[in-house]
Amino acid sequence: MLDYIELPPGFDPQPHIERAFAEIKNYTAIFILEDGRVGSGIFVNACGFEGILTAYHVAMPALESKVFALCIAEHEHGVWLRSENFEHVPVGRMRDNPAERGNGPDLSFIIIRDGNLLGILRSLKSFCFLDTQKLAFFEAPLERQVWAIAGSPYEWKAIVKPATASDGPLTKLSNWVGLGHCQSRAMREGFDYIEIEIGRG
Repeated sequence: MLDYIELPPGFDPQPHIERAFAEIKNYTAIFILEDGRVGSGIFVNACGFEGILTAYHVAMPALESKVFALCIAEHEHGVWLRSENFEHVPVGRMRDNPAERGNGPDLSFIIIRDGNLLGILRSLKSFCFLDTQKLAFFEAPLERQVWAIAGSPYEWKAIVKPATASDGPLTKLSNWVGLGHCQSRAMREGFDYIEIEIGRG
């Protein structure tokens, strides 16, 4: 088990947390569907494949439509992609019964099969190599660690410029990161669930 020490007098963790938040955005993938829905995930490398780890309920509608968009930069751009260039690998298939969906699992891996897109993403984004991640911190007291949740809330989507006859709407999306605290951890059907509490505001 990892040991923890008390912070030295005068140590301010805030600058370190802010740097971590800035780094998280480099790994974040934001989806925009044709009907305007928004989803998010993380660019990862797993088992030698590069792709996006996201929720099953995000992957399904994205790959069931012919095209979807990825927001991959902070300037105005449009990257519409054909779903046929991706492969869906369900990790935890969402339950059919809506009453049980809140209990999970809800996880998918979308393998990117487009070499040109991968070249662009490698120059702009970062991929987390899941196979080499150290998991020892899961053996330490989770409530003493700093936790964050990242994504792009639909509520923060804003239409900057409406659609025209020749172009679609210009949409602004937010890459949000929220600081939280671990409330509980549970294992169900081979999946590890960690509940995080995040303050409002």
